[in-house]
Parts: sequence; structure tokens; C-alpha cells
Amino acid sequence: MLAILPSFLTAQEAGIPEELQQEVLSQHPGLDADGDGKISRKEFKKGGQSIPQEEREKIMQALAGDQEDLQTQAAKSQLEGLGLSGEQGIKYKESKQDRCYLDIVHPKNKLYEKAPLLIFIHGGGYHGGDRSLLYRPDSFGLAQRASEQGIAVATLGYRLIGKEKEVRMVHLNQDIKDALRYLAQNSDRFAIDPNKMITLGQSAGGSLALIAALTPSDYLPGAVSGPDTQHTVVGCINYFGPTHLLWSPVSLPEETSMQAGKQLVCHRGRTGHRTNHDRLQPGQTPQRRLPAGASV
Repeated sequence: MLAILPSFLTAQEAGIPEELQQEVLSQHPGLDADGDGKISRKEFKKGGQSIPQEEREKIMQALAGDQEDLQTQAAKSQLEGLGLSGEQGIKYKESKQDRCYLDIVHPKNKLYEKAPLLIFIHGGGYHGGDRSLLYRPDSFGLAQRASEQGIAVATLGYRLIGKEKEVRMVHLNQDIKDALRYLAQNSDRFAIDPNKMITLGQSAGGSLALIAALTPSDYLPGAVSGPDTQHTVVGCINYFGPTHLLWSPVSLPEETSMQAGKQLVCHRGRTGHRTNHDRLQPGQTPQRRLPAGASV
């Protein structure tokens, strides 16, 4: 398993795409902190806040596309190292952040005509992480174990809060639902059973997995729709994911917290003020949007 680390680290440490290097360096030479003539992701993250917003977003979009190519290549290498096969870098919808991709890991042992599907949703506090978490050592060989049991595995990328001003929690949930709809729509291509899906996520991914499991196929209509997108999530594994999203690292006025709940915005932090749920109206938090009587 440790053999997969170099390719993953390469993807994480890659710099700004070559075509942007000279342009950015000429306008912002101070970003090159180590003086090697290149701007790494770490250098951009540290010094990029001084760049005007429009220009910074352009660079971030280029980085996202570059990162996607690197992630796809790393995933292929990692799967080969595990003796597994699959498809990587499948775009299930367009997005400004260019993060709406998924990977499919085929069952190593074909036990079903159409395989059950385990859907892995990465964590990262709703503002970080990526779908390559599935392949890392701390994922306990999940893909390999499921594959040996005849189960297909999908790992999903989704938009993140903080990368675009307009992206809120509801858009992350919409991405996950669109990914499930896409998988159902392409169930013949992937040889999966759209009515035997199980969602699994850790931390932030756990709450997204839970909401995906407890809501109908057409919940939060997005870019993927149609009668062929119907699916059934028969189970969910929520690994230490939050079940309410109204915590804040600081005390907030009641009105502010209510607005946060209404917009489905996650305020990061483990301690602080919690809004009185009894005062919320239906639809103001993800829990209140779940169908009556739903369970997992």
C-alpha cells in the first residue's frame, strides 16, 4: 500500500500549469518564495491572497484542471498497484471549480450480473479534500475489500465551500445527488445495480452520504435528470459525520445563525453557539429537509 504514496504526493505538490507560470511570475514575482523560478501550490496558497480576486480565480481554475489530470493518473497507478481495474476521471457534470468527477473501481470477483455499488464520499470540512482519499492507506483497503466481495466502488468529487462565493452547502448536496443520478443513468455501462447503492463517507463526507441516502432520486434537481436516473440507496455508513450544521467557532446572534441554517451554510468549528432547533422552520436545515419517517 505504501507504494502508492509517491504518485499521490506528486499530484499534491504539483505547481501552477506551465502556460501560466511566466505570466504570473512577471506580475507577482514575490510569490516565488524559494527563488527557483516556479510557483508551487504551497507558494500560491501562502501568497496568493494578495492577487486581485478575478486573477486569483483564473489561476485556481487552471490549478483545478491540472490537479484533475494528476489525480486521474495517480489513481490509475494506485489501482494497478492494488491489482484492481476501473475508470478514472469521469466527469458527471460541468462546474466552475472543475471538481465534479468520479472514479469507478470494478469488482475483482464477478459475483453478480450487475454489481451492488458502494459510493465513497470524501471528507474535508466541506472546504477541502478530494476523491483520491479512497486510495490512501488510512482508508483501510476499502476498495480492495469491496472489490473482492463482488462490489463495485465509486469515489466522488464535489464542489467545495470557500472556492466560489455563491457555493453553499446545498450545492454540495446537489453535486452528490447528481453523481448518483449519473451513475444510475450509466448503470449498464458500469455494470452496476442502480437499486443497490450504499453511500459511505467520513466526517463532512459522512453527512453528505447521510443526506444522499435519506432523500429521493429527484432531490435537489441539477444538471443530471430524467426517468433513467431513478435509483435506490439501500444503506448508509456515516463515519463520524455531523448530523446538524449549525455550529460556529464563535457565538453568533440568533438571526445570523437562523440565516446560516436557512442557506445551508456550514460554519466550521467544534464549539460555540447552536441555534435552537425548535424555532427553525421546515427546510431550514438538511435534517428538516429529509422525508418524514426516513431512517437508515
